[in-house]
Amino acid sequence: KTCLADARSAYRWIREHAKEYNIDPDRIVVVGGSAGAHLSLGLLTLSMDGIDNEGDNLETPIDPKALILYNPAIDLVDGWKGGQKKCVAAGLDPKLFSPAHGVKPGIPDTLILSGSDDHVISPRMINGFVKRMEDQGNEASFIEYPDVGHGFFSYGKEKYKGAYFITTCEEVERFLTARGFMENKPQAGK
Repeated sequence: KTCLADARSAYRWIREHAKEYNIDPDRIVVVGGSAGAHLSLGLLTLSMDGIDNEGDNLETPIDPKALILYNPAIDLVDGWKGGQKKCVAAGLDPKLFSPAHGVKPGIPDTLILSGSDDHVISPRMINGFVKRMEDQGNEASFIEYPDVGHGFFSYGKEKYKGAYFITTCEEVERFLTARGFMENKPQAGK
């Protein structure tokens, strides 16, 4: 619970200090990979009493305009067993701390990038999440990369030698551009 409380505090801090850092508070996109994707989606789907850190201004909305989730560990019921064990050890019901099971209307457009061989969350589970999002009137898209596992997108991931770093960055750029977050500038030489 502490990590989620800290993520909520971080989001609020960014929103509260947006002007001094030249951030448009109405264009914040939350991005996370693996457990970070769990927290990113959890900002909007996990509601637990007393989860916020003392001193947080609860009037500051947690309202990102889009989510980008890399190999998201968002299902602790049927997916990420390590997270499930941590929940049980902490006395938490894994379903209540599983962002994929807390989908509700109003979650912003979401892009998911994950591999077909991911041991933390399978494409079947991600497709189930996408369906739950659509059933609630939300938009979610899933790009499945064949024959790659968890962390495939990381530049320093030795197994993949950065092969997917650029392609995932390009997908993110297309996603953000289509939603008006980036200008669609022609690249040099193209």
